[in-house]
Amino acid sequence: MQAISSNHTSSLGDQFRALYKFRWLLAELVKTEIKLRYRRSTLGVVWTIMNPVLNALVLYFVFRAIFKFKTLGDIDFFPYVYSGVLLMNFFTQAIIQASEQLHVYSGVLRRVNIPGEIFVLAKVLGNIVNFLFGLVPLLVYYIITMHQVSWKIALAPFVVLSLTFIITAISIFLSVIYVYFRDIQHLMPIFMSL
Repeated sequence: MQAISSNHTSSLGDQFRALYKFRWLLAELVKTEIKLRYRRSTLGVVWTIMNPVLNALVLYFVFRAIFKFKTLGDIDFFPYVYSGVLLMNFFTQAIIQASEQLHVYSGVLRRVNIPGEIFVLAKVLGNIVNFLFGLVPLLVYYIITMHQVSWKIALAPFVVLSLTFIITAISIFLSVIYVYFRDIQHLMPIFMSL
């Protein structure tokens, strides 16, 4: 069977079979990604949780106190701001980090016949773990304030899954461009902030 990293074109089914064949490698790469992310950090997972909370608090303060933003009815504004910050962080960090994976692992891909997309997907899945850690403060907020949770929360897994597919597709596309055009690493943060 051909791997995706080969120069020959293959069908989408062949590509998914190749990814499935190396699912053990994907699992190991995600575990390694998570371990390395928190290895030298003093706060570790706490920083993953505090970063979006602090960003959301700044935005909440700016829009509520400075711009006097009003919501319709008795809607609490903070969960919306926090959810937006969390999703945006997931989107930007996953794309920026995953888009350089084919270049980072180019030496491995030249020597071993494995699908290169597996490295991109591992980085995206590692960022999903960060996203899930980031949901903890939102759950704590709802427990403390005893706000009623909308039925629309049931759509959250669909949104995260859809976003994961979109991020993975964009990251694979950008990682191929990154191999030939390294300046994309400097352009990515600018495009993400736009």
